[in-house]
Amino acid sequence: MRGVASYTRTMTWYLAAPAILSALLVGQGPGDDESWIAWSAKSIASYGFAAVFMLRDLVSAASGFTPSSAWSRALDASIRASKGIKDVATGEKDGDMEDIAKILRSTSYLYPLPGAGQAARTLEYIGSQEAGNEGDFNIYKAIVVGKDRD
Repeated sequence: MRGVASYTRTMTWYLAAPAILSALLVGQGPGDDESWIAWSAKSIASYGFAAVFMLRDLVSAASGFTPSSAWSRALDASIRASKGIKDVATGEKDGDMEDIAKILRSTSYLYPLPGAGQAARTLEYIGSQEAGNEGDFNIYKAIVVGKDRD
C-alpha cells in the first residue's frame, strides 16, 4: 500500500509542478482577488486538458482566450462570409472586394485552394485602395504585404 501512495504523490507532483510553474513563469499568477489555492486548482485542471484535442480549445475559450486552431478559424471565417453574403443579398451594403476575399478565405479553410490566401490578400488591398485607405496603388503591397491593418 505504501508503494501506491508514494506513486500517487509523485504523479500528482508531476502534474501540479509544471502547471503552476509554467503559469508563474509566463506571468499568469493569481489575481488580486483570487486565492492561491483556487488559482492553483484551476491551473492544474486546465493544464491537464492541454493535451486533449478540442477540450483544450474549450477550456481556453472558457478562460477568455480565443482558440486559434484551423477548425475555429474556418468557423469564424464562414460566419463572417455568410454575414457578408447576407448583407449584400438584403441590400444593406454593396458587395466589394473585401466580401469576395472573405468568401475566398472561408472556402479555402474548408477546401484548400492553391493561391487562395494570395488572391484574398490582393483583393483586400484593392478594396482598401478603392476606399482611399492606401494612397497610390502599389503592386508590391497588393501582392506581398496586403492592406494596412491599422
